[in-house]
Amino acid sequence: MTKRSRLIPLALPVVTLALFAGCSPNPNTAVQMGDRTVSEVAITNSAKGCSQVLDEMGLSSQFTDGDVRRNVVSWQASGLIADELASQYGVSIKDSDKRVALASLQNGPQFAKNETCGEALDGRLKLLALAQEEGADKVAHDAAAEDIVVNPRYGSWNGSQQLVNGTGSMSLPSGS
Repeated sequence: MTKRSRLIPLALPVVTLALFAGCSPNPNTAVQMGDRTVSEVAITNSAKGCSQVLDEMGLSSQFTDGDVRRNVVSWQASGLIADELASQYGVSIKDSDKRVALASLQNGPQFAKNETCGEALDGRLKLLALAQEEGADKVAHDAAAEDIVVNPRYGSWNGSQQLVNGTGSMSLPSGS
């Protein structure tokens, strides 16, 4: 067996890995739906704002940075889904409906007052507002079918619950 022929079997798995590596999210992307993405920078900024709110409420010791970031990623993913579903339904999400959704969330108004935290929370509000207008069962069913890709450092997307599950990879620090 020549040196070249011995290298070919070794090269094939490397080429295969390289092809599949394109399927994983960009390390600078926290969540993606189709061609729409939310950056790690956006998650970091929103998480800082939400952590400030938790601190002001005296609750910061009850949540890790990872907990806060997973919630922010979940909220942002909900916003991507809400925008897509609203487009599919041919409707727009009204600010008045988002205000009703906000009022239904425990501590929602406190989080919304913080600009950067409120930007992330807006995603969840859009999905809740859409569910109020179009029907919770319909929106829940359609939302669960949407293809959301979450950076594995956060865990995995649970479409039926509209949140990130798990703790993700500890070897890949968030925001790196």
